[in-house]
Amino acid sequence: PVTSAPEEATPEAATPRVGEAGEALVIPENAAERNDVSFMQGRWTSVTDLYNVDTGEQVVTEYEFDGSGQGLSWIAETDQRCATTATVRFEGETLHIVQNSEPKCPDGSIYHRSETSCRVSEGGRAICVTSQPNMEDIDVEMVRR
Repeated sequence: PVTSAPEEATPEAATPRVGEAGEALVIPENAAERNDVSFMQGRWTSVTDLYNVDTGEQVVTEYEFDGSGQGLSWIAETDQRCATTATVRFEGETLHIVQNSEPKCPDGSIYHRSETSCRVSEGGRAICVTSQPNMEDIDVEMVRR
């Protein structure tokens, strides 16, 4: 019989599949108990009804995390990206997505630092709210990019 040699694993093939673009955030069962944030690996968009008071543009916050919950966050404007570092962690059963400092823009302007807190609803889907200083909490949907 003729057999072929096994294919060599490529880095892409070795990377675990963590979800499809457009999927809403789902917190896996027991992730909080295990303090496992690896399901957040990849790029995410925070969908809200917030608008920049100066420009009228919708505020779109994006995140990119590694498997340990460390990463970057940026606010995409028409002509610039305002960036900072970000962290994901569990506190009890609540998942926290935190901008570590105020996102800074190339033109010198800044946005207030935000923190998004998510809890698990039935079926694992995350129900999230974002908070900023001097502002009421806002409902937010975290969607994989």
